[in-house]
Amino acid sequence: MNKARHTITIDCDRSTSAGMAAALLISVVVAIFDTRLLFLGKVMRVSVSTIFVALACLVGAFLFRNLLVKLALVLIGVEALLRIILSHVRASYALRHAVAAVGMALKIVGLLMVIFTIVKWFQSVLRRVPISEPGEPTS
Repeated sequence: MNKARHTITIDCDRSTSAGMAAALLISVVVAIFDTRLLFLGKVMRVSVSTIFVALACLVGAFLFRNLLVKLALVLIGVEALLRIILSHVRASYALRHAVAAVGMALKIVGLLMVIFTIVKWFQSVLRRVPISEPGEPTS
């Protein structure tokens, strides 16, 4: 029985691959965590990092060329901006909670778009290359 053996190669440098893998892991963890918070109804928290996330996502939306990534970063940034604005506006708790829940849903959609884009990127740079056995002719 002659099984073909393959090796997996990546058509980019290690730092880019590591960065994309880290971004994928962080996106998956944050999406799961935020989905859990949304279902538990805990959507009103605002911290200093929220300001950083809002600015970083909105700036990143201008830096990336991929339209899907731009849209995802805008959704994530808008959600963070909504939470910041709602923390300073005098509005009823029900309104703040409803807007925060919609914003968190937008953030989850944005994270899923980022995850989809990173997975498609990995599919484009990963290749399976057959390993030739000693004594076999290469084609």
